[in-house]
This record gives sequence, C-alpha cells and structure tokens, in this order.
Amino acid sequence: MTTATNNEQIRINNYLNKDVTETTSIDGRGTTHIKMNQQPAMMDCDEPATNEQQARASALNANFKERSALASDDDYQRMTPTEKRAYLEQVYIPKLQQLTQQHRESCDFVESFQNGEQAFKVKLAGQWCNGAHHPGIRQIVSNGQLHFASIVKSGAMTDGGYKLVETRGNMTGTTTLICIPQDVPSLMHYADSEQCKAYADAAYQRELASLTHKRDRAAIALTTCQRDAETAWNAIQDITSFFSKIKKAKQ
Repeated sequence: MTTATNNEQIRINNYLNKDVTETTSIDGRGTTHIKMNQQPAMMDCDEPATNEQQARASALNANFKERSALASDDDYQRMTPTEKRAYLEQVYIPKLQQLTQQHRESCDFVESFQNGEQAFKVKLAGQWCNGAHHPGIRQIVSNGQLHFASIVKSGAMTDGGYKLVETRGNMTGTTTLICIPQDVPSLMHYADSEQCKAYADAAYQRELASLTHKRDRAAIALTTCQRDAETAWNAIQDITSFFSKIKKAKQ
C-alpha cells in the first residue's frame, strides 16, 4: 500500500464527505432559492451532520435573500429590461461558474477513481487478508499463558495440517492465535482467493456508485441552473415587444 494510494483515497473520501451543493433559481418574482444536494442512500449520515447541513443552507439562503431583497416581488417587475439582465447576470454568473467547477471536479474524481481501480482493489485485498477473513483461516482465542499451554497440548493449532503464523493481543488481555494450512505461505496468499476478489470488487463498486451519484447530482444542478437562467432571461420583454402589440392594436 503506497503513500500515493493513501493520498488518493483521502482525497476521494474528503470529496464524498462534502455535504452541500448549492443551486439557485429565480422564480417569477425574482426570488432566489437554494436547494441542498441529497446524498446517496448507501452513505452514512448522522443527525449532527444533517443539522450542520441545514444550518449552512439556512445561512446561504439568508445571504441570497439579502442580496436579492431589492429585486423581489414588484421591484423586479419595475426594472427595465437592461436592469433585469444585469440583475440576472449578477445572480447566475457566479453560480454557473461554481456549478461548472463542481461538475468538472466530480467528473475528474470518477475518472481518477476508475484509473486507479487496480490499486484500490489491491489495497482492500491486503486489508481483507490482514483481517483474517478467509474461511480457511483458523482463529483461536487464548486467555493467558496457562490457556495457551493447554491449546498447544491439545493440538488445536495444528490439527488438520495447520500452523501458527501470527499472534494478536488486544485490550481485553486475550490473545488471538492465527493459524493457516501448512501449504499456505502467508495470510497475503489469500488475496488471490475468490472470496477476497469478490469483497474487493463489491467495495470498489460501492465507492464508484457514490462518486458517480455525486457526479450525476452535479450535472443535474448545473443543467437546472442553466435552464432557470435561460428561462428568466428569455422572459424579459424588450421594447420591440411593445411595438408588436401596438401594430396589432391598430389592425
């Protein structure tokens, strides 16, 4: 497991832990709204984190409410077409820049993770083997020296062609004896087992699903903001629209 692999995993975890993606839209009266991004169902979420997200979203809403206070309700409708366009540019250009950056970043994370698939699975395989999860591994708990001597005398460690490869102490004062078959070189030998490969592949697919989910959410947020900006912009009537109405009225 290399330092580069560790750094990449930390970078991905930090990215997945980002909890809010802000998107804005302008309603018919020019009011700005912010929506929180939803995390995928498979991700862990505790109540304190959720409260923190809500607090951040509320603060952002308050900020945008203050910025758009002069452009709410009838004030927006009283603006000239030029003023409306300037207002929409002030609101949407920063958000479109932010959402474009978030979408680009999310795409880069997915691509980077896919390119590092093999390194990710090798790392997980090492963790799985070190955790002694293979069904062919025998684990015996020893409660002190007398118990250990009894285990040795009983042959529990060597019955069936097994050998002791590792002892692991823990906080309770007991020791776990790790035993594997005589023909297995080490715990890491189980990295090639079907069980280990299935575990690593399943973990990789879960992580990839989280990243692609966040990428798709970023794409939706960007597309929605683009659509809202275009709708609000196209709804602005310039002076030529009044010329058209006058001509029709004379006919």
